[in-house]
Order: sequence, then C-alpha cells, then structure tokens
Amino acid sequence: MTELEREFHLEMLNIYKEADRQLNYRPTRFLSMVNKYTGVQTAIKLATNPEGAEGFLKLMEHKRPDLTAEFLVLKEKYRSLFSEEVIEKCQERLDSYKSFL
Repeated sequence: MTELEREFHLEMLNIYKEADRQLNYRPTRFLSMVNKYTGVQTAIKLATNPEGAEGFLKLMEHKRPDLTAEFLVLKEKYRSLFSEEVIEKCQERLDSYKSFL
C-alpha cells in the first residue's frame, strides 16, 4: 500500500468515527468492508454498485455528503487512486442527491 493509499484508508476509517460521533450512526458494513479490503477497494466497490449503498442514503438524509466515500474519492488529493469511471460515478451519485442538501 502506498502512502497515499494509506492516507485514504485512514480517512475512510474516519468516516465511520465521525458518523458515529456526530450523528450517532454506525455504518458497520462500511467499516467491515474497509477493514476486509482497503479504503481504496471499498470506495471502488461502493462507487460501482449500481444500487448505491444504504449508508450513502442515510448520510444524505443527515445532509452530510462530506462523510461519504464518494466525497473522498472526489478530493483532488486522491483522484489519482481511481479511474475516470469511478470518479464520474462518484460525481454523478453526489449530484443526483443535491436535492437532499
């Protein structure tokens, strides 16, 4: 794992911590995926899942797109870790839920 991948992984773990701390929401399946695969692999799996993720919807209901994997993928710092397809899917998913915000 590169240093950048490690940083992304830690930020993915931080999503869980912040959702718990700020929203009293514990996305345990998300945490399991990050621990089983890696932050990058989990983000790819979530982004390419055509149905999206339950946790994403929950975070949109709380108006917290900043606590989604999609949001992290779109950070300039991490874009090099992902294909254009994954980046586009993340952008589309976030754009499609702007009405929640």
